[in-house]
Amino acid sequence: GSCLPTHVEQLVGVLVDELTRVATAPITPTELARAKAQLKSAVFMEMESRTAQLDNVSEQLQYTGRVWLPEELGAAIDRVTAADLQRLAANLVKGRPAVAAYGQVDNLPSFESIERLVN
Repeated sequence: GSCLPTHVEQLVGVLVDELTRVATAPITPTELARAKAQLKSAVFMEMESRTAQLDNVSEQLQYTGRVWLPEELGAAIDRVTAADLQRLAANLVKGRPAVAAYGQVDNLPSFESIERLVN
């Protein structure tokens, strides 16, 4: 997530709360459909820019070892289930969190504070 530097602490709380919520209760069909539509829209709109296309191709090669066709990406997004997301979120909240921050992070809670929120 991103926010103004003065809201970093609140953002961390919201992100942890949402991750914990998804880990403990499945998202609704409406939430899942909305998330899939937003993701597909972002992915396909990104392909309109040549620079973004090149970034996308390099990321695909780096992460998956191949370039996905737009139809394949759409189909892969469509196959994601609420149970998939719940399982992923549960795995994320089980272990120690990974924290990365960029920019003005003076108000970022300590790693230990974030870890206590997650666990």
